[in-house]
Amino acid sequence: MMAGGNSADGKRTDRSGADGDGGDRGGATADERFLARLEAAAGATLSTLELPAGPVPMVAPEDLSGAAEVLRLCSGEGRRVLPLGRGTKLGWAPPIGPVDVALSTRRLTGIVAHEPADGTITALSGTTLAELAATAALGGGAITPLLPDAVSATLGGALSSGQDGLDRLRRGAPRDHVLGARLLLTDGTLVKSGGRLVKNVTGYDLHRLVCGAHGGLALIVEASLRLFSEPRATALIRVRYDDFEPACADALAHGRGADSPRRVTLRREAGGVLLEIELAASCVEVDEQSTALHRKLPSPERLDLPASAARTEDTAARAIITTRPARMASLVRSIEQLTGELGSGHLGLVEPCLGRATVRFDGEAGEIERFAAGLNRLEPTGARIQWRDRPRPAVDSAWAYGAAETGETEGRRVVERTAGVALANRIRRALDPTSTLVPRSGGA
Repeated sequence: MMAGGNSADGKRTDRSGADGDGGDRGGATADERFLARLEAAAGATLSTLELPAGPVPMVAPEDLSGAAEVLRLCSGEGRRVLPLGRGTKLGWAPPIGPVDVALSTRRLTGIVAHEPADGTITALSGTTLAELAATAALGGGAITPLLPDAVSATLGGALSSGQDGLDRLRRGAPRDHVLGARLLLTDGTLVKSGGRLVKNVTGYDLHRLVCGAHGGLALIVEASLRLFSEPRATALIRVRYDDFEPACADALAHGRGADSPRRVTLRREAGGVLLEIELAASCVEVDEQSTALHRKLPSPERLDLPASAARTEDTAARAIITTRPARMASLVRSIEQLTGELGSGHLGLVEPCLGRATVRFDGEAGEIERFAAGLNRLEPTGARIQWRDRPRPAVDSAWAYGAAETGETEGRRVVERTAGVALANRIRRALDPTSTLVPRSGGA
């Protein structure tokens, strides 16, 4: 296995002379000697991670000292590191530029502290969300995000990718409930931000800054989360409509507020649109909310669900398009018009209260490119687009950058975007001065 890594065009990079000796001393090349040092630093056997540009060596240390040594070694030798958990979100934000080593946190597992009375839990970053949820439930608590793939999703991976869950409408972004974290910088320094208890959280919110950065700023090795009361009852209210207009209106009217549901979704069904409102609270509260919705919605039906009802993860290639909730009906019309004209993609789940719609693809050659190019033909709506489980299309839509309608608003957004990129670059240079961590498309 070579340690030279790969470049964006799939060509191997040559580091045979990295040690200044021509790459051949005692029969071993510089890459082979680096791999030996990498294994020794991590205290773990290397494996291989397959990336679109080619395979790279991957290491998964068993403890924090091993992870720190790996980063210190790679930083000192100019090797670029791709941090990841179990690698399930690599399709969300592909690496930008060459990768020499993949550093996985999947073996950094375990519950560090659980304080039911204080409503907090702390765990190492490789711990799965399923294990976190099970531990929290022992004290009557629940975690966020609530993910369908909780068995395979790790704490560090979910936070680094900025992944929200089925409870986003009620709980908000997961980063808002991260109380503290321990992070590894590329020189091997272990830094702490925030705390394990709500009352101890002080200082700058570095632990929230790294959420959604896809490992491009620092390696999350431990995090503390705020817990919520575990719901005692769950019910699903379903209403069928002929069109999206009234469905969106009812979703926005009844899906937000102090007692907001856990989720509110719309999806196409044969001959119409299905609105689903999921309630999760105490038995009395669910009954009260259900009764109120039955008085306000046209012909609703109620399904009682287990409090931990199983859901499946959508693994199809898809685009997630977001806009203001008030513009959802218009956005859905535009999406369906485009998919109908192109014969590419089809409308998936719509979350009106979050201003989010999903377009799913079946894997036909060129369909994502056609859809991305077609977005530019639609009337601008100030929407943004994110790609999931497929590389970003070569044809970039204006929507991918949140293009606004026209004139002054568009100019202001361009200025804000430029200033934001400059600030992000300064932060990245401060935390990773050697540019060891590989940035990701859509991340830091």
